[in-house]
Amino acid sequence: MRLAECSSAPSVPQAAPCSAAAQCIETDRTYFELGARIRQLPGACLAWMPQLAQNPAAAVIHRVRPNSVAALGKDWIARAEVAFAATGAQLARIYCDKPGTRADDLMRCTGYVDRRETLVRGFP
Repeated sequence: MRLAECSSAPSVPQAAPCSAAAQCIETDRTYFELGARIRQLPGACLAWMPQLAQNPAAAVIHRVRPNSVAALGKDWIARAEVAFAATGAQLARIYCDKPGTRADDLMRCTGYVDRRETLVRGFP
């Protein structure tokens, strides 16, 4: 499934050949974005729900482009945290789709911790 680049009005994903896990992740992104406000950041997308700002799941940075993040280094982390704070979010959640990138290393060096959130199982 594919979505256009982050925008204020996400489109409905179009089916494309990909794994069940990839479809699940894209569906989750779309589900979140349909009820959220969207802000484009350098190399990523911030989606948040103002009415849920006090909840841990109220904001997320996703659709992360690791090379863009790595190029800006710690400045990217600082900008992301300022953007989170502006939404009223109490927790910074950044979803990187590609493990083992320089962006992952940068986040770990600045105090972020890896946490696996998506498990997928097909039904017979």
